[in-house]
Amino acid sequence: MAAAMDELLAVAKAKGILLPQLGPQPPHRIPTFLRLPNWLYSRLGHKIDPQARSSMWQDLCDGRETEIEFLNGAVVRLGEAARVP
Repeated sequence: MAAAMDELLAVAKAKGILLPQLGPQPPHRIPTFLRLPNWLYSRLGHKIDPQARSSMWQDLCDGRETEIEFLNGAVVRLGEAARVP
């Protein structure tokens, strides 16, 4: 997930897209936090509800196609247009 976020950040920067801050950390810090060991991530006050499930998880459970191509495909296409590897 951190690597996908790194790609998104690189493409957004190249395209001049300002990503919104949706949680306690600005977008550029999220990959660093995602790479922390679970014990440290939790100690820093970041909690994820153990019952939380993503929409992608729901798609998989229900046998539906996920949004991977839609989301990641958009980043890839924008990256290619901006010549971001």
